[in-house]
Amino acid sequence: MVVRIARTVDYLSDVRTEVAAARWLEDAGFPAVRLAWPSDQPLVVDGHVVSFWELVSGDTEYGTVGELAALLRRLHSLEPPPTLELPPLLTGFPTRTPRKPSAPPAPSTSPESGTNPISDPGRTYGATHLAARERMRRPGE
Repeated sequence: MVVRIARTVDYLSDVRTEVAAARWLEDAGFPAVRLAWPSDQPLVVDGHVVSFWELVSGDTEYGTVGELAALLRRLHSLEPPPTLELPPLLTGFPTRTPRKPSAPPAPSTSPESGTNPISDPGRTYGATHLAARERMRRPGE
C-alpha cells in the first residue's frame, strides 16, 4: 500500500478529483493504479489530505509504443462521468515562457561571430557541459 499525504488541506479538491478519477477508471476496467482501503477517502488528518493506493509492482517492465498508443486511444475514448470535474484538455503545445528581461541572451553560433560558444574555452558552462567537454578530451573512455 502507498499512503500519499498532501502538505496542507489546500490540496483537498485536487485529491478528491484524483480519487474520483481512479474510481471511474476502475469502474471502466481501465488498467490504472487502484485505490486501497478505506473506501471513504480522501481523509483529512491533522490538516493533511491523505489517500491510500495499491502498490504498483516494482518490476521495470515497459510496454511497446503500440501498446501505449492503444491504451491512450482507449483512455481518450472513455466518457467521464458528469460528476467528475477534469481540467480542460490542452491542445497543441503551450506557448513558450518569455525570457526574463534580466536574463542574458542566448549565445550566437553564427559564422559572423567567429567563435562557437560551445567550444570557446573562455566560457564558463554548467556541470553538464563541463562533463561533456571533459569526455570529448578523453576519447578512449
